[in-house]
Amino acid sequence: MERLTIPEAAQRLGVSEVTIRRRIKRSELVSEKEETASGFVYRVLLPILDGGVGTSQQHPVGNSAALEAAIETLRQELERRSEENRRLHELLAREQVHVQQLIAQLQPQTALPEGEVVQPPDQNEPGDQPIVTTQGWWERLRSRLLGG
Repeated sequence: MERLTIPEAAQRLGVSEVTIRRRIKRSELVSEKEETASGFVYRVLLPILDGGVGTSQQHPVGNSAALEAAIETLRQELERRSEENRRLHELLAREQVHVQQLIAQLQPQTALPEGEVVQPPDQNEPGDQPIVTTQGWWERLRSRLLGG
């Protein structure tokens, strides 16, 4: 592992010094705090490149095999969720068609001509059927306001 200063690490990775500091803070990069005569200096630990220090070649930080495995795992998860999403959309579309069919079946049975009202049978007399009566809008309003 190479121990580079923040400016050296920024140049090596092709990013700004602020980005290096941010990555250190988020523990994306490993660093050591080194005491010097004028204060402290952070040393960023990076793998050694074949080309040596100062090459402009960019490289991934960390274990590339682990990164590739993580990418493959995420790719599989994305595919699984995409398939699940597609199936849920199909189910939703089928259920929407079914609901529309049920609504179409119920509408002719429940629709009353305008002005007709269904009054429930008296609770005390079992077996009575609902009574359909014709009321004007003022009578319906009056019965709602007066509760009867």
